[in-house]
Amino acid sequence: MKKTAVACSNLALIKYWGKVDFEKRLPTNDSLSVNLDNLTTTTTVDFSASYKKDLLEIDGIRAAGRKFDRVRQHLDRIRSLAGRQLSARVVSRNNFPSATGLSSSASGFAALTKAAVAALELKLTEKEMSIVARQASGSACRSIPTGFSHWHKGRDSQSSYAESIFPIFHWQLTDLVVIISHQTKSVPTNIAQQSAFTSPFFRERLKHLPGKINKLKKAIRDKDFMSFGQISESEALELHAIMMTSEPSQIYLFPGTLKLMNLVKQWRKEGLPVFFSLNTGHNLHVLCQNKDRGKILALLKKAGTKNIIINGPGPGTRLTDKHLF
Repeated sequence: MKKTAVACSNLALIKYWGKVDFEKRLPTNDSLSVNLDNLTTTTTVDFSASYKKDLLEIDGIRAAGRKFDRVRQHLDRIRSLAGRQLSARVVSRNNFPSATGLSSSASGFAALTKAAVAALELKLTEKEMSIVARQASGSACRSIPTGFSHWHKGRDSQSSYAESIFPIFHWQLTDLVVIISHQTKSVPTNIAQQSAFTSPFFRERLKHLPGKINKLKKAIRDKDFMSFGQISESEALELHAIMMTSEPSQIYLFPGTLKLMNLVKQWRKEGLPVFFSLNTGHNLHVLCQNKDRGKILALLKKAGTKNIIINGPGPGTRLTDKHLF
């Protein structure tokens, strides 16, 4: 019973930060995101009576500790749904740096969910798949559907899920992911989120989010890049302001991150329609229209950046016959 799935990471455009239920990973607010077609995780899951225990390999390294525990718990969740108790071998590969703020847990747990559900022959709808993925990693629920997604915070576990609001072909934008560093985050996102409510600005943020979500949806619908970019950049700054004013504070930005953020703002002052965004890390997303991609790539390279991943809107999590073992 071997299956393999490929999932895209996603960029949160309206950020999810803070939880009302950490065990079920229920968020404090709705969020919007876009899948990124060149940031992917491929995961093969094989359930067999020949395995005496679960085995996990990530990027060629046998996993143990907290990573292994999270995967095993998620496999238990899916085994329980299927009424099966077989152990599994899991091999996973990322084509981008893990634990650096590029949402590798989103693509990782989305791919694991899809492959494990298929391997155990569970028949789940996309909504049900999103609900299951969310319980392993909140942002993973947004990588299940295609293109641009809306994660509804919900009232309980069954009403908290993500759905596609615009497909990948609706609007061909470019997200240039600039790898500032491969260094992993000192504090994992799920730990940092526990301090969200200690920021003096957090509750005020929650009041304004519904209106901001409606404005961003309209900008995407109308392909209004300037409004889209302004809201997305503002959200990134607001998220990091919340993290920096929480107790304990979290500062994920590197000097190289700040340098590029200021360069993007300078290029915009000079008339180039370009914006930046960040998830919970130091690697920067530079957002532009396809027609401006070449010009911005040249500027980034002139600024000394050496590792850039070019993305467009990506598909939802899908199965593949190209197994990893």
